[in-house]
Amino acid sequence: MKVDWMRRRERWLAGGCALLLMGVFAGCAKGSTTDGGADADQSAASHASLGDEGGPTDPAAGAPVKSGVTGDADRSPIAPAGAPESPELAASVNGQPVALADFQSQALETQRYFVDKGLDPNTDAGQRQLLALRRQVLSEMINQALIEQEAARKGITATNQEVEASLAGYREQSGGTADFDAARNEAGASDADVFAMERQAIVGRKFVEDISRDLPTAAPFYHARHILCATEAECTAALARLDGGEDFAAVAAAVSKDEVSAAQGGDLGWVPIIKGFTYLPSADLQTVIAGLQAGQRSAVVKTDYGYHIVEVTEVDPAREIDADLGFKLREKRVQDWLAEQHRSADVIIYITDLKDALDIEG
Repeated sequence: MKVDWMRRRERWLAGGCALLLMGVFAGCAKGSTTDGGADADQSAASHASLGDEGGPTDPAAGAPVKSGVTGDADRSPIAPAGAPESPELAASVNGQPVALADFQSQALETQRYFVDKGLDPNTDAGQRQLLALRRQVLSEMINQALIEQEAARKGITATNQEVEASLAGYREQSGGTADFDAARNEAGASDADVFAMERQAIVGRKFVEDISRDLPTAAPFYHARHILCATEAECTAALARLDGGEDFAAVAAAVSKDEVSAAQGGDLGWVPIIKGFTYLPSADLQTVIAGLQAGQRSAVVKTDYGYHIVEVTEVDPAREIDADLGFKLREKRVQDWLAEQHRSADVIIYITDLKDALDIEG
C-alpha cells in the first residue's frame, strides 16, 4: 500500500495539485467528506454543466510536468528543451538559482508519466502538450522557490524531529518500514529524497496556515435553484409560467439548458457567499443569488452563460465551512499571493522556449 506522501505525489503528477501544494493541503485531490457532501456533489455537477471544468483533463491544461533535453530532435518521445541561455540554470528567483539539472529531472519524470498514461508524443498535439508540461513544471518550481523564500523571511521552518515524526506516521500507515521502503523504491526515491520532500511539505503547510489565518470559518450559504435559457425570450416565457403558478422544479426540468441541475428541479445546492471568492463558475450568477432573500425569485437576468431565472429557497446566515471548501479558500489565498509575487519578484527564465512559464494560470 502506498503511503500518503506517495499518493500526494501521484495526484500532483496527474494534475490534481500543483507542485507547490504537494503535501501542503490534506486531501489534495478532494477535501474530506462532510455532512454536506450530497449538496456539494450535486452543486459540483451543476458547475460542470455550466462550464466549470473542475480540473484539467488534458495534460496541457494545467498539470505540472517534467521535460527533458535528450532524444531525437525531430520526434522524440520526450520533447527536447529549448536551448538555455545559461548552461547551468533553468531560472533564478530573486537571485536564487533553479538548477537546470533539477528542472530537467522533474520535467523528464513528468513527461514520462503522461506518456505512460497515453499521451502520444508522435503527434503535433502531443508535442504541444509536452511543451505545456515543461512550462508548468518550471512555473511550479519558481512558485516553490517564492514560497520557500517567504517562509524563511517569516522564520517558518521544519525541524528534523518534526520530519521524522511525520515520516514515522507514514511508515505506520503503510504497514511498517519494509512496506514503506518498498513504496519508496517503487517511486525511485532515496531516503534523503523522502526526507527533503517531507521537510518541504511541512514548511509549505505552515506557510499556508500562516497566510490563511484570517480566512472565515463560517459564511452565509444560500440554497438556490435556477433555470438557464439560451435566449431572453425563452426565459421570459418560463417566468410567465412560474408567475402563473406552475412549479419551479417542473418548469426547470422542462426548459432549463443546465441539464444537470434541471434533472434536480434546477437545484444548485448550497452556495457560499464569501467576499473575494467565486464558488460558482459564473460570478454574475452568484451575485444574483446573494441579492435574494429566502423565498425570493429574480427577474430574467443575463450572465456569461445565458439567461437565468434564479430562486433562493433557504438562507443559512452562518454555516460552518467544511474541509473541502476550506481547502479551496486556502488554495485561492496561495494563488492570489503568488500572483502578487509574480508582479514584484525578480524572476529570470533562461530556457528560451519557456520564457512565458509564469503567464500560465496557476
